[in-house]
Amino acid sequence: AMMSPQDDLTLIKLTVALEAGGESYDGKKAVAWVIINRMKAWRQQAVRVTLAPYQFSCWLREFNFVSNLERMPEKVLEESYAAAKSAYEGLSIDLTNGATHYLNVELTKKLRGGTLPGWVYKLEKTAVIGQHTFFK
Repeated sequence: AMMSPQDDLTLIKLTVALEAGGESYDGKKAVAWVIINRMKAWRQQAVRVTLAPYQFSCWLREFNFVSNLERMPEKVLEESYAAAKSAYEGLSIDLTNGATHYLNVELTKKLRGGTLPGWVYKLEKTAVIGQHTFFK
């Protein structure tokens, strides 16, 4: 079944809110652009990109997205929707310079006992926005 643009926007909004809820508006837009860049590169709808296994950690069961969304401030959801819409409709500049990946370097090292995933070393660093470092 085809997803509608509204479905795409909802999934992008929720992913942005969960992944970058504490980031600035630019930080939220940057995560939205990563999703858009993957949609273009993979020629897939938002549902396939955002919910692909082990791609966006916010959707992993151990991070309990249901309770995270239940506690999400309305302001964060509104800002995340605006960010999603601006990237989805191409209304903003891609501050990530075409990134398809990002991570929070410090948090990732902490969770992985001091290491970063191998893909970091195979890709080009394109931007640092807030806590996130972007790659393509």
